[in-house]
Amino acid sequence: MRSHRFVKKKTPLQLLRKAAPALATCLILAVFYAAVVSLSGNASQEQKKNLEATLRRGIMQCYALEGAYPESLDYLLANYPVYYDKNSFFIDYQTIGQNIYPSVSVIEKK
Repeated sequence: MRSHRFVKKKTPLQLLRKAAPALATCLILAVFYAAVVSLSGNASQEQKKNLEATLRRGIMQCYALEGAYPESLDYLLANYPVYYDKNSFFIDYQTIGQNIYPSVSVIEKK
């Protein structure tokens, strides 16, 4: 049988010192991941706000030049500078009448 007389037992503090770099790395990665997720959500919201503003400008420009609001979203997109990512957003465009501002909703696709 072997004697364990000369083997030192590791204390919890020694184990913690060895694990500290790995724990610090995990913590830094978790904070970085949370920051990236937060920024991507903010960027998407900003894109949506910009698209809504662009649609309003296009609709008002059409009304100013033609005397009527655009009859459809396709007409607005074809004749005025309104561009958007169709894979990221859905636009619900409902006309009520020629001289009544249309109902426009921008919906983010997931």
